[in-house]
Amino acid sequence: MTSKDDSTDVQLDIGKYEGHTDHQDWKENYEWVSQNKGDSWVIYDINIQDALLLRDAPLLLEEVKRLRTEIAVLKNQYQSCQKSLMDQTNWSVRLVEAIDGGKMSEIKRVRNS
Repeated sequence: MTSKDDSTDVQLDIGKYEGHTDHQDWKENYEWVSQNKGDSWVIYDINIQDALLLRDAPLLLEEVKRLRTEIAVLKNQYQSCQKSLMDQTNWSVRLVEAIDGGKMSEIKRVRNS
């Protein structure tokens, strides 16, 4: 049986973008030409990796959003586990202190907390 979240385990293949132009070199390497099309820009003389990045920008943005959500879930799970561990450790320390001190009433109180 598979869960509906199995698709989130598939990683985006980013190897096809290897060799793209570094973001700081874009202005130097490409001529940006306005064609009076509002906010549209035409880029001439672009390499294939850069074209793939531009084409896949919405897909890459969705992947970033998915990963941010996954990271937030993992952080919450970690914090919950950490709190549970601290609570358990605190309980164990109190029990050991009660045993070492020979205090049966304290042992019963700790056991019931």
